[in-house]
Amino acid sequence: MTSRLAPSAADAASRPASNAGQTKLARNATGLVLGKAAQTGLGFLFWVVAARLFTEAEVGVVAAMVAATMLSIQFSIFGVDAAFISLYSVHDSRRGALLGSALALVSFTSLISTVAIVIYALLSDSDFGALADSPMSIGAFLLAAMLGTYVVLFERVSVARRRGHEVLVRNVANGVVSIFPFLAIWAFDVDGGSTTLFAFWLGGIVAAFGFCIHHNTTLDGLSTDRHVARDLVRVGMPNYLLASAERLPMLVLPVVIVTILGASTSAHWYTTWQMAFAVYSIPIAVGTALFAEGASNRKHLDSETRRALSFAFAIAIPCAATAAILAPVALGILGPSYADAGTKPLRILLVGVVPFIFVQAYYAVCRATGRLREASVLAATIAIGSIGGVVVVASRFDLSGIATIWILSITMGALWALPRTVQLLRLESIRNGES
Repeated sequence: MTSRLAPSAADAASRPASNAGQTKLARNATGLVLGKAAQTGLGFLFWVVAARLFTEAEVGVVAAMVAATMLSIQFSIFGVDAAFISLYSVHDSRRGALLGSALALVSFTSLISTVAIVIYALLSDSDFGALADSPMSIGAFLLAAMLGTYVVLFERVSVARRRGHEVLVRNVANGVVSIFPFLAIWAFDVDGGSTTLFAFWLGGIVAAFGFCIHHNTTLDGLSTDRHVARDLVRVGMPNYLLASAERLPMLVLPVVIVTILGASTSAHWYTTWQMAFAVYSIPIAVGTALFAEGASNRKHLDSETRRALSFAFAIAIPCAATAAILAPVALGILGPSYADAGTKPLRILLVGVVPFIFVQAYYAVCRATGRLREASVLAATIAIGSIGGVVVVASRFDLSGIATIWILSITMGALWALPRTVQLLRLESIRNGES
């Protein structure tokens, strides 16, 4: 039998020619955007219920543990996810080996990154040390990081296959399963704790992983191949450096805040950032879809980029405006302290969606054209500016100051990204003989 990754009539049927103004990019991006919307929306609901049933300190500790899990996933994925998209069309007849080698690589890197984070937690004398309070909490973290890494990889598998709707299904399952156990806490007045809350969150990851297996049920064609693995590492390493630098502020800032300002402030920041990220996920999803299209066919990269920018602006700007208006109401659901501490920072963060769209488009174009080094330099500059700035101002200003540092960093990046994207697209047009 062959792997489900092999070309099939079903795959062909899932990629019909564009009609009524729709494109493969738009359909793929729509699935990703809806998937991210479900993830962030249900994720926000998770934190709303958690804030009602658990103390601020417990929520803050779990927020830091979740951030550590996401940080581990970022380190573990090792650029293999982006490499899979880049090599999907290249290894047209060896996609079982491509996926099998990718899974083997991320399993190894996940083990290393999770152990390193646990050692850091054991040595930490801050609230972050709660991650290693007991064998149960350590085991839950290790499992969450490992399965979460697989879920991220399978998301890219769906993107490469133009099956963005699969991401939506998994993220809905993730959110529903993570929220369902709260009923026991509410109905039976069961005593919780940070380990219990993290276990609820872990349940959602387990559910998402289950759907990853369901969406790839015929895995008989899976195998490992050292030559394919070498290709994944060769292509993945530059992508890894870019993705790590790009996402570092989002993953590190909660850990920095809980270390400097404590668990309660970390809870306020994390829930505020979750609301902002619901909007930020739109340009990220559109950028991922643009990368997939550009990697398979660079001939129309210019027109696809324009279409991607229009699509991102058409969705993200109204969403950002709505979120800004509803900020005090939405955060107030969590509790008065969340609304007081988070409304202004949230509105500041939402302003950043405009420069963020341009930066994500630039990253996608660089990934599709193989210019990863220059994109990594920009991402690293933004990361250093935002994290370094927060370390300096965190003890002197409130969360609004931290949000302002992020806005300044991403805006400076966009001032470079926008004209450089235009230049790169012109070069691609010349290269392809387009006017």
